[in-house]
Amino acid sequence: ARQALVLAKRPGDVQSDAQSLMITLAIEARAPGVRTTVECVDAASQELLHKAGCDSVVRRSRFDAHFLAGEALHPGLQAVVDVLLGSSSAQRLRLSPRPPRAQRF
Repeated sequence: ARQALVLAKRPGDVQSDAQSLMITLAIEARAPGVRTTVECVDAASQELLHKAGCDSVVRRSRFDAHFLAGEALHPGLQAVVDVLLGSSSAQRLRLSPRPPRAQRF
């Protein structure tokens, strides 16, 4: 596998982060080249997950609040985000690596 996605066992339960940490440690011990993304419930766990070797940490609750406020202030924002991040649209947001400095225009 090139990537591993570790989801919280019980979203909203900070105790789920302990299990996610153990899973992350197991992945990093067995396959350190795998890109690991971990769902984190408690912000206090983020640093520990990074120290365990995960490549990125996502706190769903943080984005839930942003989406809710964004939709309230800018009706239709959620539809735009769905189109940009969805896999069925031709108008997808794609991230690509930045070229080395010498190759930039």
